[in-house]
Amino acid sequence: MRVSRPFILGSRSPFRRRILDQLGYTYEVRSPDIDEKAIRHPIPSQLVLLLTEAKSKALRQFGDLGDSLLITADQVVVSGGAIREKPQSAQEARFFLESYREQP
Repeated sequence: MRVSRPFILGSRSPFRRRILDQLGYTYEVRSPDIDEKAIRHPIPSQLVLLLTEAKSKALRQFGDLGDSLLITADQVVVSGGAIREKPQSAQEARFFLESYREQP
């Protein structure tokens, strides 16, 4: 089923763009300007909802969305019950990758 409303993708993610491209959708990309580090929650599923809601709110305040369908999303990595942020160095990235052998 094709959607007749235009899409706005509220993300800089090349992976999300690739999905929409592969599906053949036309869309506009708008990047929300939020401080993701300021949004915290110990439960991963709640954290991604809070991040997604913040992105959506920021984009709605940015300007008129018209009748567009706004798509915002986020993801977190959880390993050993702990939320893993984006690695801050090559050393930390290496540590994360090596630890996934023990706790994928």
